[in-house]
Amino acid sequence: MDSEAVTSLAATTGQVRLIDFWSTGCGPCKRELPSLAVLARELGSEPFTLLSVNIDEDMADRGGAIRRALGGAAGAFPILLDDGSASSKYAVYRIPFKVLVDREGVVRRVYTGGTDPDELRADIEAVLGSKG
Repeated sequence: MDSEAVTSLAATTGQVRLIDFWSTGCGPCKRELPSLAVLARELGSEPFTLLSVNIDEDMADRGGAIRRALGGAAGAFPILLDDGSASSKYAVYRIPFKVLVDREGVVRRVYTGGTDPDELRADIEAVLGSKG
């Protein structure tokens, strides 16, 4: 949705990345957006990027639905629109679905379903503090 948004994982090499796959029709996904926005803002000075990947393909007024779902989280992180290729590459089978990737591009953890924000933050901070 953001023309300046990251379009590939390679564009964020050297950073810890959290890739969040979600849909506007997913209640747990929408409930997590505010805590993800806080996380993105609070870790903004770290080598960390949150990539929010919306998987609502072929949806009428996709942009409007995403803006409504984001509410107060709008602008906190880039929203990428998946055409099915990213969710296929990461074998997304349930949402919310998050992938924590270290600076070297190694997947460190996969989260399915709702995620505890404190646990998520602790995992990200551990990866930020590691050499990988």
